[in-house]
Amino acid sequence: MKVSLLTLCLALAMFIPSPNWASFIGKAAAQAQEKSREAVYLKCRHDVFKKYGHTAMAHSGGRPGYLALPLDLSVNAIDRCVANGGRVD
Repeated sequence: MKVSLLTLCLALAMFIPSPNWASFIGKAAAQAQEKSREAVYLKCRHDVFKKYGHTAMAHSGGRPGYLALPLDLSVNAIDRCVANGGRVD
C-alpha cells in the first residue's frame, strides 16, 4: 500500500508543473544586491561626513551638531568610497 501510494505521488509530481525556482532565487539575489548597494552608499555617506565634515554653524542656521561639506567634495568622496566597497580613503 505504501509503495503504491509513493508511486502515485511520484507520478503526479512528474505531471504537475513545478515553479521556476531559478526566477525566485534570481529575484531574491537582485533585491539583496540592491539593498546592499543602498547600505554601502549610506555607510559611505555617513563615514565621509564624519571624516571630512566641519561644523555647519554658518550653513545650517546655527544648528550645532550638523556637518557640512561642499557638494563636489562630498559627491566625489562618496562615489570613491562606494567604488572601494565601503572604505573611505
